Amino acid sequence: MKSKKLINPRVLLSTLFGASIFFQANAIEANVDYDQENQAYQLNWQSQSPVNVKAFPVGKESKVILIDSNNMINELRWQAPEAQRYQFIIEQADGETIELRSRVLPLAGGRNFRDLGGYPSKDGKHVKWGKLYRSGAMHNLTAEDYVLLQDLGIATVVDFRTPQERASEKTQWQAGEIENFSWDYAMDFDIDSFKSVMNGQPITAEMMEGVMASMYPGILHQQKAHYKAMFQKMVESDEPLVFHCTAGKDRTGISAALILTALDVDREIIIQDYEYTEQVLKPSDLLPPAGHANEPADPLKAQLAKLPRPALAALMGARKSYIQAAFDEMIAQSGSVEAYIEQELDVSAEDIKILKAHFLE
Repeated sequence: MKSKKLINPRVLLSTLFGASIFFQANAIEANVDYDQENQAYQLNWQSQSPVNVKAFPVGKESKVILIDSNNMINELRWQAPEAQRYQFIIEQADGETIELRSRVLPLAGGRNFRDLGGYPSKDGKHVKWGKLYRSGAMHNLTAEDYVLLQDLGIATVVDFRTPQERASEKTQWQAGEIENFSWDYAMDFDIDSFKSVMNGQPITAEMMEGVMASMYPGILHQQKAHYKAMFQKMVESDEPLVFHCTAGKDRTGISAALILTALDVDREIIIQDYEYTEQVLKPSDLLPPAGHANEPADPLKAQLAKLPRPALAALMGARKSYIQAAFDEMIAQSGSVEAYIEQELDVSAEDIKILKAHFLE
């Protein structure tokens, strides 16, 4: 299914906001958040004149719904009538319009599941919506979630998790036939990795940030063969693909940064996409509350669950220093991130052209 381009040439992507992309047009500034807990959309915009707000399920333009008219308060909270991913049109009386959609998918059991579409490349094109998705573990997806995913036409799932992670949070894919990529390996770090900061002294957020940043070059090298296989698949096919790990932030975050770099997206936007996980993912999404009956038996998770909240937030977070450590490693090794992709991931100049043809518009 061919993605519809959502932005006219006058509309520029400026930054990320909430659970959406923030756009700026001649007369309208707008964003849409998806409140996963309450399964509602929150729209905010800035306009000097009243607007009409319309919505339709993505890919089903014939079902356009007028959800508000002559709105002058510049905001709207909307409970969707059905579990669908919606696209919104905000239009002024003079005909000025903007179309946008939430980056986070409306999945009741989703974990950090979001679309990489809409980001601008340096040549004025944009990443196609509905082609590349990033996510955390998908074991909690509901039957209703799979109905929505079925419509996305996802053909490939790239799972960066270890066998132990896959067994602990098993994906039961129910949205059509897929090609599944997964590998049997062990993570390079274990509880010993944290002993230097977990030796009885108070653990600060700064200490944990240092530990996390120091781990990213290792993640990059450990996943290199997996990233290479993912890129090869993307060169072979332009069908929708989702890549994920457990949280959808570390292995997945580096993967997203590599993909967006290959598609010639500006570095600052790539970093914003990486940091966006902090707005979507909560530590409670990954660890049970203290004293919970299902407290993890894994000794590492058991200790991590006892960390002070600021340190735990740093561990579960997506700080610029983490992804920058991966960038710095690639630059030190190959001279640039682009050169790393070419030299270490075997993505040739011709492959880059193919990737841009597949995933930009």
